[in-house]
Amino acid sequence: YTITPVSHELTRKKMFRRMLLTISFTPSQHGNDDDEASSAHDDFHVQDPGVAKSAAERLQTEYNPPATRPKTPVFKTVLEPTTPSQFGGDDETTCDAPNQPPHSTDFIPGKNASILDYLNPQLHNNPEILAKARETAGADGLVVIQNAFQVDFANYAWGLVSDDRCTWRSAIVVERNGFKSHNHKDPNCPDNFDIVRSVFAHDDSKQWIGDMLGRDTKSEHHVLRGSIYKIGDYSSWHSDNRDFRTAAIIWNLSKDWLPEWGGSFVWSSAPSNQTYHHPTFNTLIMFSVGQRSSHYVTPVTRHSEGHKRVGMVGWYGTKGIQGMGVTSLDDPIEDLFDSRAVRRNLTVRDCLHLKSMNVSTMEDAERRDKVQAMIDTIYDEQLVMLEPDPTVSVV
Repeated sequence: YTITPVSHELTRKKMFRRMLLTISFTPSQHGNDDDEASSAHDDFHVQDPGVAKSAAERLQTEYNPPATRPKTPVFKTVLEPTTPSQFGGDDETTCDAPNQPPHSTDFIPGKNASILDYLNPQLHNNPEILAKARETAGADGLVVIQNAFQVDFANYAWGLVSDDRCTWRSAIVVERNGFKSHNHKDPNCPDNFDIVRSVFAHDDSKQWIGDMLGRDTKSEHHVLRGSIYKIGDYSSWHSDNRDFRTAAIIWNLSKDWLPEWGGSFVWSSAPSNQTYHHPTFNTLIMFSVGQRSSHYVTPVTRHSEGHKRVGMVGWYGTKGIQGMGVTSLDDPIEDLFDSRAVRRNLTVRDCLHLKSMNVSTMEDAERRDKVQAMIDTIYDEQLVMLEPDPTVSVV
């Protein structure tokens, strides 16, 4: 592909961001071709300046959120990387930089372990970080924790998803509301990926994620996947807001990755409010899932050849209102959801369930008005539209 600079006076970072506005995405048609060096795997190209300008203007028009949508905060903390345990060697192998940790080949997670067993000690039971994370997530913001886990555990997970013997499922997605994505998921690895999955699925892990974000995450609705973004891979603007999801995590495991190679996670509540988070080893990104949890992943460039943009992504969920026993208008909806804290744990599936209830059939006019007012409040708080919101895709 070729890139024509818009202005020679731009800095490299600004140039890269400006170039992203001129990128046109075309889903690949070549199936599971793993030849990353082939031009067929470059699923994006840069248009000529004239077409690029109109494309950028159209992008700004079509995907510009309403002016009333509030900006969302970001809380980022950088912890000191832990030293390897007895499995990883002596103090001489201590990690000097988060992108270049030692590799612990003998470490294996214990049976019935949770993430509490492998959190960075500076993070475990830290009331200050917990309070700040909850405050940020409560304002529909993003929580970023660098060096979140003990280096042995992070290296073990990195070894799983970076193994050259892994085979990946190519996920080419074009969904409603214009969402487009091309990446690779669900690795078939020589080693047992289920060991790490069980750590994140542990009840104590769900509790910790829920405590950090202030959401209900205790149900069986939990998914953890390996993820790799190869050359040309990307994900367009979306929110993850679907089904029973209440919380999302991204555990980045990329080593020696340079920002100019792309693959950055961009938290984007509005075009004027975007924060770029470049792939950094052992960085945990967390957010409360909702209509304000907008984000995307920038395309991975050809210059990253020989390096791997790898990690793990997961979602946690709630049983929802049906798990609370709410099945009909006979249930005291107006009282059950009187608390904002309770309403905060409602999901898209819950809102659709409430919407399906025909309030107009209720004979008690006073109660009918109260129930309708409560449902309207829930819709307003969750930003659930009667028609799909064209500014944010759901995937």
